[in-house]
Amino acid sequence: MAKGRCPRRDAADPAKSSMPAAWHGPPSITPARAWPKWAWCRCLVGWEYLSPAGAHGPAGHHTHSPLRRRAGAMPEISHSIHIPISTPQQSGGFPMQIRQVVVTGQNQVVLEEAELEEGPLGPDELLIETQYTFISAGTELANYTGREPKVFQPGQWCTYPWKSGYANVGVVRAVGERVTRARPGQRVFTYGNHASALRYSQQRLVVPVPEEMDGVLAAASRMAGVAATVLFVAEIRENPWVAVFGLGMVGNLAAQFFQARGCRVIGVDPVAHRRELAGRCGIETTVGGQPEEVQAQILELTGGEGADITVDAVGHSGVVMQALRATARFGQIILLGTPRVSVPGDLTDLLSDVHLRMITVRGALEWLLPMYPDIGKRPSQYSKQQMIFDWIQRGKLQLEPLISHRLPPTQIREAYEGLLHQPETYTGVALVWE
Repeated sequence: MAKGRCPRRDAADPAKSSMPAAWHGPPSITPARAWPKWAWCRCLVGWEYLSPAGAHGPAGHHTHSPLRRRAGAMPEISHSIHIPISTPQQSGGFPMQIRQVVVTGQNQVVLEEAELEEGPLGPDELLIETQYTFISAGTELANYTGREPKVFQPGQWCTYPWKSGYANVGVVRAVGERVTRARPGQRVFTYGNHASALRYSQQRLVVPVPEEMDGVLAAASRMAGVAATVLFVAEIRENPWVAVFGLGMVGNLAAQFFQARGCRVIGVDPVAHRRELAGRCGIETTVGGQPEEVQAQILELTGGEGADITVDAVGHSGVVMQALRATARFGQIILLGTPRVSVPGDLTDLLSDVHLRMITVRGALEWLLPMYPDIGKRPSQYSKQQMIFDWIQRGKLQLEPLISHRLPPTQIREAYEGLLHQPETYTGVALVWE
């Protein structure tokens, strides 16, 4: 068959057809094994192939031919992508137009059309059709606004132009010969970017999504993955006091994780709306106000001792110093956010405080966890994500109240600007690609 062409069906003379023999004829009942392994939802010449598990009944039990002519001589051009389910060999050679979000410069973001890389899938690659992605307000806005200095440095992971996003839920449409972590037709959670389809290596994270789980929740759980890292780095003793500074989505979820582990949690944020939202998510105690007021409230709640564990969920050096003052002797301070903005000051006071009160400072960068489990070693990102899905299903983790918007990708600029300038309204944004 010529590259880039759809199959041609010659009903009068099957020998002249470019279609597999199994496609000829309109059997009333077709055994599942007789169906070809791949299916175009739309063909450019106007043919429509119905997949075995389509809307016309269970696999292999259609009441009419799997191939039919769609109404109209020429189909209208659609921005949505329709991907074949295929073997690695069959999936190659069909260039596909996709849409993807690209941060082209400081405060500049576009939804652009691009061509998915042509050619057969590699042995570890998956072809995924995206259903939902979720915006990481911290990382994506830091790159969008230029607060992350690496965006201006050549060769960095986020150098402009940057294909943004790393929370993707989609359906696997094809797999390479060595892929074992997903199968065609399965819905998966990955670290894929904001794009309508992607070629993705299973060496990165691939986790099947529970069948009954809402896809938007599954995509939003990416932020829980960032927050859950605190559980793997903190030494949680019996009934500790934990103060989480910053109740954005990541801080809110970190507070939920600690509370689910039996900790006495204090959520700290100067914004009343975020404190109210934390209460809706089950965080029982929140405080706000000026730094001196916050410290006084934490000391009062903890009997004058301070919190055993404090968490900077903002990624700001000034917040780290504020959290340190609220930390008890022999306590821990966890840096969950990534500090990006320079803050003038003298390190001597901070280091002296750490030294004299024997405080442990811990980094909580999730990327240092291995991607998949390794027997006898530390937890992995895969096991972390499985735990998150389990906690969501059992009601131990509240994500729904944190999702304020479900927008089409054409509104990516509105989403970024809303998260940046209207944080009380835009608390969490999913992009809907279906």
